[in-house]
Amino acid sequence: MDCKIYYFYFIGSIVVFLGIISCESHKKSGAEIICGDSYCFWKTKEHEDDNHFIYYYFNKDGQWFIYEHIDRNKIQKYYLRDQLWSEKWSLYNDSLLILGGDKYNIKSISDSVIVISSYDSIYKLYKIDKKSKTFRMLQNTLNNDI
Repeated sequence: MDCKIYYFYFIGSIVVFLGIISCESHKKSGAEIICGDSYCFWKTKEHEDDNHFIYYYFNKDGQWFIYEHIDRNKIQKYYLRDQLWSEKWSLYNDSLLILGGDKYNIKSISDSVIVISSYDSIYKLYKIDKKSKTFRMLQNTLNNDI
């Protein structure tokens, strides 16, 4: 009879162990964090000492765009007259973010902040909350651009 109790404890322990392993949370890939299910917006300051934000749009198809505030209630697509860049993005081994032709090392990445570097510059990108006014403004601008 004692043997049956140990047998049930042994089987029960194995079932609990397998249950814990199977419920282990799925670690998101860099691409899942950057663009979510379909797309995400991220913001960064152009220079740390000013209040001018630049916004990045990433989608799962590998497109990215840059937007900027031109006044308090208006956001527009960002253009440089003398520079053209590819509006494609990709990741290499979840450690290198390629935006157009520029490469950035990913220093850290989470659901809310991405830290990237290029040469001697470090940039922090902050995810825009989908419930925020800024997100709605960016989404409206994106829809008007399509």
